Amino acid sequence: MSLWVNCKVTSTGPAEDGTVYIGLRSINANPPFNAWFVAVESQKKEMLATALTAISTGNTVNTLLTDSKQYSTINRLYVNEN
Repeated sequence: MSLWVNCKVTSTGPAEDGTVYIGLRSINANPPFNAWFVAVESQKKEMLATALTAISTGNTVNTLLTDSKQYSTINRLYVNEN
C-alpha cells in the first residue's frame, strides 16, 4: 500500500546509525496522523535537505508513504509552493 499525503514537516534529522527521520503532521488526511517516518535509504540525504527546506520556509510537502503508521517509509518528498 502506498499513499500520497500533504503534510507539515514538524522535525527532521539523522540518527547515529545514519537513518534519517522526518516528523510529519498530515493536512486533511483521514484519519489524521502526527508521526515519525523513515526516509528511504537511497534518497535519505536529499529528503533531509527537502525536509529542512520545508521547515525553514514554512511550506508543506507532498509525501508518498508506504503507510501512515509511525516509522513507515517515505518514498517521495516534494516541497509545495505556498
